[in-house]
Amino acid sequence: MAENDGTRRPSAAGAVLLAATVAAGSVAGTFCAFAHAVLPAPARSDDRVYVDVMRDVTT
Repeated sequence: MAENDGTRRPSAAGAVLLAATVAAGSVAGTFCAFAHAVLPAPARSDDRVYVDVMRDVTT
C-alpha cells in the first residue's frame, strides 16, 4: 500500500462538481433575468393575453 502524506490531489469529481455548480447558477440567472425583464409586460395585460404569450414563448 502507498503511504498517504496528507495532501489531496484534485480529482475529476471536483471538476464535475464545479461545472455543475456553474451550470446551475447560469440556469438560475437566466430564469431570474427572464422573470424580471420579460414577465412584467404581459402581467399588465389581460389574463388571456398573458396565457397566449406564455404559450408562444414555450413553443
